[in-house]
Parts: sequence; structure tokens; C-alpha cells
Amino acid sequence: MKKRMVLLSALVLCGCMLIGAGAADAASQTQLTRQAITHFQQSPPEEDTSYPGYPTWKTWQIDSCKVLPCRLIEEKDIWKLIFTPSDDSSR
Repeated sequence: MKKRMVLLSALVLCGCMLIGAGAADAASQTQLTRQAITHFQQSPPEEDTSYPGYPTWKTWQIDSCKVLPCRLIEEKDIWKLIFTPSDDSSR
């Protein structure tokens, strides 16, 4: 049950981030969200140790987007996934 709640939370946040950013059309948003959740489930985020003392996480690439995981609530294992274009010229 806990895993299902985390998955639903991630799905809602992913969808909101994609829609708010206008990253892609509705079909692409759904596909990107599903790919990000699948990746997240199969390979949990790795902590980026480049900045000691600051909890940051490594990004990964899906199609033309970079996905940045951010932990919102550690006790409940709730994350937010932020999608940004991987090509800086398209920002």
C-alpha cells in the first residue's frame, strides 16, 4: 500500500510539472511521466556528492528532457520529479 501511495504521489507531481512547464503535448507528457516513474522504480535516485552538506540527486535523461528528482518528505518517501529540456537553447 505504501508503494502505491508513493507511486501515485509521483505520478501526480510528474504530471503537474510537465503540464505547468508546457514541455510537450498531452500524449508526450503521459509517456514521459510513465518512463520517469518506471526509471524511478527500477533505479532509485543516487545522491550527488558534488556539494557536501547539500542533499542533491543525480539527474537522468529521457528523450529530450532531463529529469531531476527532489525529495519532498523523507519520512513518507515522497518525491517530486522536475522535467527540463536537455537542450539549453530551447529554454
